[in-house]
Amino acid sequence: MKTLVLGMGNPILRDDRIGLRVIEELKGLSFDSDVTLQTSTLAGMNLLECLIGFDRAIIVDAIQTGGDPGSVYRLSPHDFIARHAFPHLHNIDFFQTLLLARGLIRTSPTMWSS
Repeated sequence: MKTLVLGMGNPILRDDRIGLRVIEELKGLSFDSDVTLQTSTLAGMNLLECLIGFDRAIIVDAIQTGGDPGSVYRLSPHDFIARHAFPHLHNIDFFQTLLLARGLIRTSPTMWSS
């Protein structure tokens, strides 16, 4: 099972770099050949290309929860199930992108396989 560990963030903003920093730290460790470590500063629809060819993805990113800063949360797409209304395509967030990708995969599964 090909797995992507994707660290997301903005290298300019200190409070939004955690995904990038986690991948930096993980690169010093040894992983199975089916695990790919990658960083991205992209957002929304631009992230779909990062996910192509992987069976699963582990996304590391900063999120506003109202909890204590630095807290770690393990979330699944089901935690965002209520967010199914799509805004303008220039303002689509990551979980709305995932929902759109799932619809595209159901429509044309060979388009997303590598």
